[in-house]
Amino acid sequence: MKVAASRSHLNYVDGLRAIAALSVVLHHTWIESRLPVYQFGHDAVGLFIVISGFCLMLPVIKANGILTNGAINFFKRRAWRILPTYFAAMAFSLVLIWLFLSKQIQGYYDESYDVNVKGLVAHILLMQDIFTSTSTQINGPFWSIAVEWRIYFLFPVFVAMTARWGAVRTAGIAIFASLILSLILLQTPLNMGNHGISPQYLALFVFGMLSAQIVFSEQPFFSSLKTRIPWALIMGILTIALIILNFAKPWSGNIVPSYLSDYVVGLWSIALIVAISRPNTMLYRIVSWRPLVQIGTFAYSIYLIHAPLVHLLWQDVMYPLHLPPLAMFALMTILGIPIIIGICYLFYLVAERPFITRRPTANVLVAHSVTMP
Repeated sequence: MKVAASRSHLNYVDGLRAIAALSVVLHHTWIESRLPVYQFGHDAVGLFIVISGFCLMLPVIKANGILTNGAINFFKRRAWRILPTYFAAMAFSLVLIWLFLSKQIQGYYDESYDVNVKGLVAHILLMQDIFTSTSTQINGPFWSIAVEWRIYFLFPVFVAMTARWGAVRTAGIAIFASLILSLILLQTPLNMGNHGISPQYLALFVFGMLSAQIVFSEQPFFSSLKTRIPWALIMGILTIALIILNFAKPWSGNIVPSYLSDYVVGLWSIALIVAISRPNTMLYRIVSWRPLVQIGTFAYSIYLIHAPLVHLLWQDVMYPLHLPPLAMFALMTILGIPIIIGICYLFYLVAERPFITRRPTANVLVAHSVTMP
């Protein structure tokens, strides 16, 4: 088995992270502007989960299917990479709430800024997604950090399953197990909404591991999958399906719940990753565009702190102007988002970059692999 020998060859991964992170920022800007609520921001969370599984699987492929240095060392590296920046973002968000957002006018994620002890403790323990009352407190997007944090503890199990039964069978098992778990949890009072426990992300994470095998494994089966399947065409078809699912939601209600439509996002993400991994294609060149790659290197910071900044911009600058929704969205996008991205970069320099352990080739991607739902 083999992975790329050059970090630059995988710039498309950072570019893809940037696109996903900016999609989430645009999503929150859109709904803060009082426009219809679509799911494209939520879909980006699924893409990030797939990317995480993809990146974490690369060193396993390089090591011939073995999780080098063992599970405990893996957990320690993940904690060092994820938790300090997460807690710094929590502190940053609480300061903004204390100084500005607790005096808010009505806006999206109103409940985020009404913080109580239960919410604070749940966020410290990374259990906020379990309860509807805490899932979006403090900082709305934080719910997905808790989801992925728990997935990390299953990664060694997924690696062992892949070694024993293969990546395709493991993906099938993950789909079946996550569906059963979703159906069971739906019968409980636990939070299974868009910002909830999300067992379907177990399958999406394994989809990422599978896509890494398709892109980088030298086994004939995966080489055949990579070259013979029209991944770009599949990506296009699934893109249309996701657009239909998204644009139907405001009028049709929750006919297709997120825990089912997220599987479509996962399949679309596999097709996207495999399609863009082919050098010298237009899609590869777009995603590998240098500004996107640079933004992708601090996408985690963007994901963590953009939401309260977007709301602060809307509350103190845009709302007093009383603009029509589309005009407000355009102004926030053109003038506000670049400022927010700049603040996120400064946060990255202080609270994220010190915890990135730089390693050669694929292991660098492991260090960067995080969720930015």
